[in-house]
Amino acid sequence: MVATEEQAQHLRKLGDRPGSLPIMAHPSPFSAAVPDTDLSFLEFLERCLSDGTRHLKLDFKQLAAVEPCLELLSERWAQLHANGQAVWLNADILPGPNRRFAPAVPSHAFIPLCRRLCPHAVLSLGWSVGPIGPEQVYTEADIAEMLKVRKSLPKERWPILSPAAILDRDGTHPRHLMAI
Repeated sequence: MVATEEQAQHLRKLGDRPGSLPIMAHPSPFSAAVPDTDLSFLEFLERCLSDGTRHLKLDFKQLAAVEPCLELLSERWAQLHANGQAVWLNADILPGPNRRFAPAVPSHAFIPLCRRLCPHAVLSLGWSVGPIGPEQVYTEADIAEMLKVRKSLPKERWPILSPAAILDRDGTHPRHLMAI
């Protein structure tokens, strides 16, 4: 499996295709310049299709990267399927411990795009978190919100991955998300 992170912080034009495409590499936090060595999502996808042996887990960090990447995936879905390549679409869609503000890729935007453009992909949903420490932990409200999101999706057609259990504050009693 190839696991990646899609960033739209740095976009560039690619040929005659309208719009810009997300870059695959982690940009430097010290420079706004896009390194020449960064790989566009289209280039990455073409290499994966050519190889044909690896499954893809795409970790979206910015909402602006989601739609252009999913459109390209959708256009190549038949080839991915013929190769037997599974696709996981990952995003931290809900606020979580030490990051109690709107996530960069909110559920109300991410899930409809995934359902419309890549309905056969597996969703991997999580919480946006800061460094976990004594300040905050996962709460009942966090779990309830993820359950609400998961219950809103059709089970029969939409495989979903998320943490199977989260430990209570004392670390002894798991709260299961698999009970739906």
